[in-house]
Amino acid sequence: YIIFKSSKLYKIVNAVERYKNYPKQARRIGAEGLAILQVSVDAQGRVTVSSLHKSSGQASLDSATRELGEKLAGLDTGVRGAAFSVRVPVEYKLK
Repeated sequence: YIIFKSSKLYKIVNAVERYKNYPKQARRIGAEGLAILQVSVDAQGRVTVSSLHKSSGQASLDSATRELGEKLAGLDTGVRGAAFSVRVPVEYKLK
């Protein structure tokens, strides 16, 4: 699930990191996990819909991932020509 910064999909990964919210309740209980967000992009390069592809195993983290997906709607990825879908890892890890 590594997407390099030089990738054309960097805008999606950057937006995921910018909008990701680690729920306070999850932090309090020490919850960590990796959720996979399915992101659909239209032929004009805009994010049309996102959904939870794989659960992190923690309900609060999954909910935060779904909310994150909603914030991506309309994002211009800069990738044009054909509609596509990509799976983006969303990692919740306490430092």
